[in-house]
Amino acid sequence: MILYHGTTLEHAEKIFQEGKIKCRIERNYKGYGDVIDGTTDGFVYLTRNLHTAYFYGNIALSDVADKKSYVYIFKIDLPDEGGFEPDYDELKVWGIRDTENITAEESLERCGAVRISKDINIAGMEYTKLPGTFNFIEDRDAVNLCRDLSAIQVNKENGDRALEEEIENRWKWKKIDK
Repeated sequence: MILYHGTTLEHAEKIFQEGKIKCRIERNYKGYGDVIDGTTDGFVYLTRNLHTAYFYGNIALSDVADKKSYVYIFKIDLPDEGGFEPDYDELKVWGIRDTENITAEESLERCGAVRISKDINIAGMEYTKLPGTFNFIEDRDAVNLCRDLSAIQVNKENGDRALEEEIENRWKWKKIDK
């Protein structure tokens, strides 16, 4: 199953250095007003949606003063029975409160996200680097495409496959050789 993980340039550098996406880190999402609550520590958060991964990588950039801000998205191919559990934090964002008996599969169906309580080795994985929505270095068309991508998550839409294909064609995926 292909899942995505979005993060900031700073955290991506740590991921590359350590060779894994760690489940225990200093959390990006301590709460951003009425946008999202904080996330629960001890998990790697994954989504089947490129737009969701971008949105959360980008929202973490609100604390970054550097106008060259970038979002790194890791494309992860994991077995379906990979020890996933529901992403209770994202279910709450979607207004889904009755989560007592929800499965990981249902979490993917209802909010497009799951979490896993172990580190993920990045060897053989792919990644791409997209400009953040307040990036003033990249051309405006590129940044506007990424704004449109982020808006899918903000508006809780199902996604725009044509937009995601345009993003994937414009910014190629690079393989990690470690």
